[in-house]
Amino acid sequence: MLTQEQINEAVKGAMPDIMAGLRKEIAENAIYHAKQAAFDAVQKAVNAWITENLVPEIIATLAGSKDGLLAMAPQLAQGITGAMIASFTDSVTKKLESSWERKKIFEALIG
Repeated sequence: MLTQEQINEAVKGAMPDIMAGLRKEIAENAIYHAKQAAFDAVQKAVNAWITENLVPEIIATLAGSKDGLLAMAPQLAQGITGAMIASFTDSVTKKLESSWERKKIFEALIG
């Protein structure tokens, strides 16, 4: 069993390593938070610039092309529907294949 004096000596001997570890962790944490703050500030500035400069131009272009876009709406809807059906079919097929494989594995384990 350790005496209080031995415990105190062990803590005193380890104190430089503990302090070095704390300093390192504090420095790494400060660098991480500084990077995150810089990223957030840049992202906010980019979003503001896009909203101020690009969005009005895009809206103006869409408004100028409104008639053509409306005329294409039925074709776009058919294309989207076709893509959704293909994706759904593929998803169901994969699930059924996986289910069939699990069934065969289960049967092999039990049988």
